Amino acid sequence: MKSNRRLPGTLLTLITLAGGLAACGQIEDTAAALEASKITMIEAIKAAKTGALADGTPTEVELKMIDGQPRYNVELVLEGGVTSVAVDGVSGEVLETAVVELDVDEQRIIDELMLVDAEQRLGLQGALKEAMKNTENGRPVEVDLEEQEGELVYDIRLLVGNLIQKEIVKIRQ
Repeated sequence: MKSNRRLPGTLLTLITLAGGLAACGQIEDTAAALEASKITMIEAIKAAKTGALADGTPTEVELKMIDGQPRYNVELVLEGGVTSVAVDGVSGEVLETAVVELDVDEQRIIDELMLVDAEQRLGLQGALKEAMKNTENGRPVEVDLEEQEGELVYDIRLLVGNLIQKEIVKIRQ
């Protein structure tokens, strides 16, 4: 969860590889994780909900290579707080769950999210579908619930070729 107050700008940003070896390595790791993963981000969210034994509201998802294996980390808002669920990117098996301790800003964002009427709220899975419509062959690798300019949004990163494309999708529809 990130509280992000940025200046107004374009909703679509391409991050190029001109940033040097660190950026290049990160793109390669992300591409390797996507290539090795046998499940989609949406399937990882479903597995996380099953593993947490609750139909929580996902707020963050990230795909990374951990010890040479693709792993999704899914954060779910449950009645008692936020739970992080690690999901194997190959089998879809839940590897571990942990309670997440939130800082004040993160808690405020979660509280604000829960106040939005479900009828007016676009969920993370809907936001993913919206972002994927806007990118040709984009594959999601990270989603964060953030606050930008006083409004809750999903910051979605998609791998498109050898670039990371950023899509911002508002949760209020």
